[in-house]
Amino acid sequence: MDGVVIRAAPVGREVCERDTRRGSSSSS
Repeated sequence: MDGVVIRAAPVGREVCERDTRRGSSSSS
């Protein structure tokens, strides 16, 4: 559920990019 909150937040965008680098292509 935290993931959704982070996405809505402005910083969530940067976090999403970091997650993708880690290998969590959940956003993709």
